Amino acid sequence: MSRATRKPLLAALCLLATLMASGCATRPAEPIAQPGASAELKNTYWKLTELGGDRVPMAPGQQREARITLASGGSRLIGFSGCNPLMGAYVHEGGSMLRLTPLATTRMACAPPLMALETRLLKALEATTAYRIEGEQLTLLDDARALARFDAVYLH
Repeated sequence: MSRATRKPLLAALCLLATLMASGCATRPAEPIAQPGASAELKNTYWKLTELGGDRVPMAPGQQREARITLASGGSRLIGFSGCNPLMGAYVHEGGSMLRLTPLATTRMACAPPLMALETRLLKALEATTAYRIEGEQLTLLDDARALARFDAVYLH
């Protein structure tokens, strides 16, 4: 290969490598709300917003929001308690009946407020017997009493 042919080839390879590297450096998807959309119980990212009637803001030092997703395949529940990843199973036989059990977490220690959030969330999830969806909000119920509320979040 002549020197005159190598320069354009080298330039083209550098350009191709630059384009490939920049394509890999995209920002991660950020959750956004979809106004007017109709939320589904299954395969929706549900962000915890209220627990036992109390708002649930992000705590200082909390890196990820508390959330759940009920996967349609295999009736699996996955999520994050505010402290640890959580997983389990659910039973939904139509209507508003919903049971979330058994639940497990990785049990890593976190700051006391996050450990308290995890304990309260696990108790609410395990006590759930029914649910209600209004617009983009999921409410988990123990009979008619609201245990926890979640907002639907859509990833783009």
